[in-house]
Amino acid sequence: MMEVGSVAALAANLGKKQVSSAAHWSNATGGHEYNVSHIDAPVDLSLDYHIYKTVWTSQFIKMFLDGVEYYNFDISGGAAANLSEFHTPHFLLLNLAVGGQYTGIFNAAGISAALPGKMLVDYIKLYQNPGDELYLGDDHASGGNFGVLTETTPVADSLTYGTNATLYYWNNLTNIPNAVPYEGNHLWAVHANAGDWFGMGIDNNYVNLNNFATGSLKFHFKSSYTDQYKIGLKTGHGETWINFDAGLQKFGLVRDGQWHEVTIPLADFSNQAQGMDNDLHSLKAAFMFAGDPASAAADFYFANMYYTGGIPTNPAPTVGITSPAGNSGFTNPANITITADAADANGTVTQVDFYNGTTLLDSDATAPYSFTWNNARSDTDILIANSTDNFGATTASSNVLVFVSAAGNLAPSASITTPGDNAAFLSPANLSITTSVTDGDNGIYKVDFFKYTSTTPCPSKPLRI
Repeated sequence: MMEVGSVAALAANLGKKQVSSAAHWSNATGGHEYNVSHIDAPVDLSLDYHIYKTVWTSQFIKMFLDGVEYYNFDISGGAAANLSEFHTPHFLLLNLAVGGQYTGIFNAAGISAALPGKMLVDYIKLYQNPGDELYLGDDHASGGNFGVLTETTPVADSLTYGTNATLYYWNNLTNIPNAVPYEGNHLWAVHANAGDWFGMGIDNNYVNLNNFATGSLKFHFKSSYTDQYKIGLKTGHGETWINFDAGLQKFGLVRDGQWHEVTIPLADFSNQAQGMDNDLHSLKAAFMFAGDPASAAADFYFANMYYTGGIPTNPAPTVGITSPAGNSGFTNPANITITADAADANGTVTQVDFYNGTTLLDSDATAPYSFTWNNARSDTDILIANSTDNFGATTASSNVLVFVSAAGNLAPSASITTPGDNAAFLSPANLSITTSVTDGDNGIYKVDFFKYTSTTPCPSKPLRI
């Protein structure tokens, strides 16, 4: 979006006034291409806050300084013009750099600014352009199980080798022929010769596993090799490894030459590299395996590998009406106080809306959530509470029926007409029960049928069958 302090700007004494923007990409032969433009501000940009803006659509990229456009790059050609990079998701990065090639300053003596440097950002806002997609990582994170090498474990998504993932043998590993899989038809079975280091790893398209911060890497493993090796991941942050020293058995890994399930919490990888737990948005190598020079020839087998424990990006809030109770009766004119409990597992409840059927009655943004419905009409009403969390997810409560009747409402009368009292049937029996129900001043809403037992209260004299 912006850079300040270029070689040319410093030479023109515009080091704190000139802002440049650039786009970089690879051409068809892998060469470097770029498009760059700049603007000279009338003031020292380090003395106050200024608004830097990018407008990025499928047609163009534009840059603005305090509302003034100074950069316009046509990307509408897409892949045909070797501009495919600008039609795929990107990460938002904020970077503060001091010296280097951009400034032409390559030693500390040439730095005139006070150190440590500071970059102050008051806010970042993202907007949706009509007709284009604002791609938010949290909206595209995998959940449930994510497959790396599994055929029988249910997964929500997985790597596809030859399409978005490739397994590379780095050094001193060869395939073991005719190896018997743990499950399905596939496994990784590799042999390492003595005297040299060994290693392999997956190179995959970036995978967003941000929802797996509390999850684990699971796989089945078989080996009797007793010396050191390690298991790692690679993200946009870098590589991080779990080391298994000689003889060490942990996370379910056993060195007895039999299949065992290994479960490594992702938090343990995070503990090996500060900040990695904030970078599961960008898993680049879903699995790596390596060891120091082998003390003896060794065989290693891997199968049924996947990530588990992915939670939904934004679990929906919960809500339930606590009062009035279902089937409550009120006399017109009625003032009905409706209360609800609502909660959100990963955020806050912003409001609870109260409905009669599809008609919004009122809303409450503060717990305890309640609303008093004054002068409720004479009828059968369906009360519903709808909660909304701070990410926009919503949940509707179960329906609660209430009855509002006119003053002096008479109770209905009901009797069973068939079958008759003391009727007998052969088991198993299909019984048809009919009733005679009347109401002197209102309509009949419903009739409930009960089977009476010694522990079930009966609203009237039980029918013996």
